[in-house]
Amino acid sequence: MAKDIKLNTIVTFTTQFASMIGAYIPLVKTIDNLKDDINDKEFKSILNSISEEIKRGVDFADSISRYPHAFDTVYVNMVGAGMASGKLDMTLKQLSTYLTKRAETANKVKSAMSYPIFMFFAMTAIMIMMLIFVIPMFQKLFENSGKELPKPTQIAISMSEFLQNHWLILIITIVSIIVLIKGYISTKGGRRKLDLIKIKVPLFGVLNSKASISKFIRTFGVLVKSDVPILKAIELSKSSSDNLIIEESLDNIINMIEKGYGIAEAFREVGLFPDIVIQMISSGEESGNLDELLINTANYYDDQVDNDIKAIVSLINPISTVIISLGVAGLLFAVFLPIFQLGDTLG
Repeated sequence: MAKDIKLNTIVTFTTQFASMIGAYIPLVKTIDNLKDDINDKEFKSILNSISEEIKRGVDFADSISRYPHAFDTVYVNMVGAGMASGKLDMTLKQLSTYLTKRAETANKVKSAMSYPIFMFFAMTAIMIMMLIFVIPMFQKLFENSGKELPKPTQIAISMSEFLQNHWLILIITIVSIIVLIKGYISTKGGRRKLDLIKIKVPLFGVLNSKASISKFIRTFGVLVKSDVPILKAIELSKSSSDNLIIEESLDNIINMIEKGYGIAEAFREVGLFPDIVIQMISSGEESGNLDELLINTANYYDDQVDNDIKAIVSLINPISTVIISLGVAGLLFAVFLPIFQLGDTLG
C-alpha cells in the first residue's frame, strides 16, 4: 500500500499548478515542468504517470483519481468540475487556498497537541534517569546505615530495582500495549471511540471539535462554490472532518435532506453543529450565497482555533512545569529524607 503524499507537498504543487494554468501554459507542459522541481520521489513518479496518461488521451480528473494517496475525492471532484465549466484555473486557485488553510489548521492543532506530549515524555525520561542512576548511588549508603528507611524512600528504591531488573519486560509490555491500541483504533468501533474522546476530552475537546467542523465547512463551501450539487458536496466533504462522529452525523443529514428536510433544518436536527453554523447555512439557503457564507464561517472557526491554541498553550506551560517539578522534587525528597533523619539523630 502506497503511503500518503504529504499535504504540504500537494499544497505547493497546486499553488504552482494554478499559476501556470492561469498563464495559459498547456496542461501536459505544466505537469512536466512542475515534476522536475518536486523532491518527493513518489509524487514525481505519480506526476510522470499522469503526464503519460494525458498524452494517451486520458481525462486529467480521471487520471488523478487513480492516485487517491495523493489526490483525495475532494480534489478530484473539484478538478472535474473546473474542467467541465472551463474554469480550471479558478478552481485550482480555490483548491490552493483551501489546501493551504487546511494545512495551517492541521499544523496548528498538531503543534498544540505536541507540546504536552513532549513534556510528558521529558518528565518520564527525567524520572527514569533518576531511578536508574541517582537512586542506586544512595541505596548502598542507606543499606550501610542499618536503619529502617522511610516509606517514600522504600517506594523509590523498589521502583528503581524494578526498572533495573525488569526493564526488558517493561519495554515488551509497553510495546504490546501500543500495538494493541493501534490495532483497536484501526477498527471502526475503536476509531469511533477515539474520535469521541477527541471531541469530549477536557481542554482539547473543544479545540478538536472546532478544527474538525472548520475543515468540513471549508471543504463543503469550496465544493459548493465549484458547482458540485449539495448532497454530493456533503458526501465528499464529510471525510475532511477527520472525525467519525461528525461523519456519521453528516450521513444522517444527507438522509434527512433526501427525505425533504431543508439543509439548515437537517443540520439543526442532528444536534452536533453550533448555532452559528446553522444560522450561516440558513442565511445561505435564503440568499443563494451558501458557498461564501460557509467559507466565512470556516474563517471564523480558524480564528477560534488560533485563540484556543494560544489559551491552551499559555495554560499548559505552567502546569507542565509544575508537574515536572513536583515529580523531580518527590524523588529528591525520597532520596534525602533518610539523610535528614540521620542528621537529626546525630544532632
